[in-house]
Parts: sequence; C-alpha cells; structure tokens
Amino acid sequence: MKKIYGFFCLALVACAVLLSSCQEDEKSPAKPGNVRFTLQPRATGDAANGRTAQNLPEGAKLYVSIENTSGEQIYNLKEVTLVSMGDYVISEPLALNTGDYVLTEFIVANEQVSYVTPREGSPLAQWVDDPLPIAFSVEDNTLAGLDVQVLPFDDDHTPQDFGYIGFDIVVAPYPYFNLSVFAPTGDAFEFIPVHAYILEGTDTLYDEVLPAGINKIAFVGDLYDDDNLTRYKLVLQQPGYSGYAKEFSIKTLRQELEDAGKNAWEVTLHPAFTFVTLYGRKYAAFGIHGPEDHLTVDWGDGTIEPIALAESSTRSITHEYEGEGSYFVSVYGSGLAKVEDFRLTFSKQVTLDHLPRLREVRMSFGQAPPVVDFTHNPELNYIELIRADVQSILLAEDASVEAIFLDGNENTFLASSLDHVLHVSYRAAVEGRVPLGALGLAGYVPPAGPLFLIVTPSPDALEELRALRDVYGWSISPDEF
Repeated sequence: MKKIYGFFCLALVACAVLLSSCQEDEKSPAKPGNVRFTLQPRATGDAANGRTAQNLPEGAKLYVSIENTSGEQIYNLKEVTLVSMGDYVISEPLALNTGDYVLTEFIVANEQVSYVTPREGSPLAQWVDDPLPIAFSVEDNTLAGLDVQVLPFDDDHTPQDFGYIGFDIVVAPYPYFNLSVFAPTGDAFEFIPVHAYILEGTDTLYDEVLPAGINKIAFVGDLYDDDNLTRYKLVLQQPGYSGYAKEFSIKTLRQELEDAGKNAWEVTLHPAFTFVTLYGRKYAAFGIHGPEDHLTVDWGDGTIEPIALAESSTRSITHEYEGEGSYFVSVYGSGLAKVEDFRLTFSKQVTLDHLPRLREVRMSFGQAPPVVDFTHNPELNYIELIRADVQSILLAEDASVEAIFLDGNENTFLASSLDHVLHVSYRAAVEGRVPLGALGLAGYVPPAGPLFLIVTPSPDALEELRALRDVYGWSISPDEF
C-alpha cells in the first residue's frame, strides 16, 4: 500500500445517466456531457501537517488542462469554480462533447498555487495512485467520473518536484474587506440589509444583496496597486434609505481601517423616500409639499443637491441625466417628517416608509411600482393611481383613506388587492372614521363604452362595496356592479 503525503482525493462522483425518453425524436441533436470534480479530505501519512478541503484558501479555483486523444488542446488551464458542500468541495460541471480525453494539468490556486497533481516521472509522482496524464471518457448527457489526487504545494517544494517547469497561471487577486451598514433608530443604530455594488469605470465587479450584519466583500481586483492608481467605487442602495457612493483603492482603504482600528468599512444610511427611474428616461421629476423645511436629493448619478419645502404650494423638483440608465433616487433630511403631498411619474420601486405625515399621493398616467406600500403613512387620506399599471396597494387595516382612485388599471390590478381595499374602506365607514368617501375603480372601453370594475372582487368584498354605495353613501365609479 502506498504511503500518502498529505494529499486530497479529488473523486469525481458519477451521476446517473439520463437517457432520452422513447418519445423523443431519434434524430434530435445529442446533448454534451459534463465532468465534475469532487474534493474529499482523506487520512494522510502526515495528517498534522496536511490541509483539508474545508481549509482551502478563500477564492480558490480549480485550473485544468484537457486534450483529446489526438493531442488537440480542449482546455488550457480552464478556471473552474469550487463550491463547498458539507465535508466536500465540488466543482461546477465542465462541459465536454462525447469522446475520449486526457487530463494533463490539475491545479488549485487563488493568489498562489495551493494544490497540484504531480506528473508521471516527477519526484512526487510516487505519492499519488495515478499521476498525470489521466485518460477519461465522456458520453452524451452524462456526468462523467474520475479519481484525481492532489498534493499540497508549499515552500518545501518547487514546480519541478511535480513535473512542471512552472505554473503558468495568472490568477486574479481576490481582495476583500468587511462592510457594515447601519441606520439610525432613535438614539441608537442598527444593522440593515443593503444592495452593494463595486464598480471599476463602467464595469460592475460586484453585485450582491447583503444581509444585516458584518459582511466580507470579495471581488476580483488589484491587491498590489502600490501607487493607488486603480480606483473602485462602492455603491449602496436600500429602498427607504439614502443612497451611498464612494471611490476607494484597496491599499488606501485597508490602511485607513488599520489606522482607525476598525475591522470593517462602516456606512450609515439615513431614512429617505426613494424611487428608481425607468431605464432609458433621461428626465426625472417629483413634487412635494409640506411645512417649510429642508431636504437633500441624491439623483443617483453623482448629483446631490438641497431642496426646500414650501408651505404654500407643491414644489416640482426636476433633474436631467446625461446618459441612459436606471437611477436610484433618494430624498432625505430633517424635512422628511413634514412632507404632506407627494407626486411622481415614470418610476418604479417607490418606498414611502419614512413619510409619517403624508396625506396625499399621486402617481398617475405613468408606471407606478407593481406594489405600493402605504402601511407606514397613518395620516394618508387621498390616493390617486390612475392608469399607472399598478398591481397592488397595501393599506393599514385601520387606515382612514377618504378617496382612492385606481381607474384605468384594469389590465394589471389584482382581485386580492381590490378585496383588501374594499375591506379597509368598509371598516373605516362602519367605524365612523370615514363617514363619506370615494372609490374610483373603473376600467375603460374606448371611445365611450360602459364602465366596468377594473377587476371582479370576491363575493364578500362585492357585498362590502354595495354597502359602501347604498348604506354609507360613498361615491363609487362605476356605480353599477
């Protein structure tokens, strides 16, 4: 029995072959097969110094070279992602057409080489059962199996020990930092989730939705930019909170965190009302009204400017973008709690959670978000979403909204949401909170056909609608149903 020098067995787990059913056309094209590598820790002769699959360096990838039996190269140090699966580390499937192949190089690396399969005739070949090259076959629509063993590559060895002149791998550095995002809650701060992006110029290097807490950010970048010439941009977006964007370099960021004695980049986002512009529109506008106070609007393209509320009228705030895109707009500041009237067109993903004194909302003749949440606006009494392609609105069960106009949303509005609107309105009437109200629920048949409900409610909700009309005297359009 051979002694083993701290190696892992890369056992390729064979999966069942799914053959074409007898109902398939016999002439249908064959599907290519796949090969998957499974990294499994095994007992070693020097286990104390051996590495385990669970201890693979962060960001480690598998690099393989494969030839066909004619010597034609199919893959040359092809990068294959490794994924942890309990006690195993498996690779993503690697597609290959039906045929016979030879595995010629097999290396695990991140910023440096970690594990290598030695070649036949090399000084370390004796430590594995089957050194390279290794022959294997792939069949149509199958996941092939192959046993490959690797040895750790460390300071005690050279590439020549494994039968290589050198490891001709250009591995992208894998820089990372910790990120914590907070929001104020009274006199304290709490972690909040956030959508994080890292940009390099126009390229997006990182795009992840992060949970609340301390998150490790890893992306392909330049760890060794001693002159700080490579600049990245961290962009944070979370509905209901101010946007954030800041340029940084890896070296400077790490030095700043070290100097401050911090283990994470800490960012505080402030309560805001937010929306996202429709892609391709170079113009954004919204209207607000409330007691005189100040706000700040971040248009999402690097433009941040102050705005002022006006007591006497609704202010129209506009912005023109230089390029096409879809922009995250956030409005925040001390005046947020005083906004009473909000108007918006051509937008999506609107969040109004932090407008406690909001009384009127108009988002008509455009594209409203599919779902608009009004549960955080206790003083709301007027909603206008006419021909806005809205699917659903959410009201607090004890809401006292005097007028809700949803006309023209007959192709989008959900019956379940109409049931909700009718139930909340009926309860407000019965309890005397809205003695006289109005509901606009009409669909249209151009040019001048009879009006009809935008969607048919449930039988119970329909009875509540009739009671609002006949018992409580509400104005209902259409009034026949």
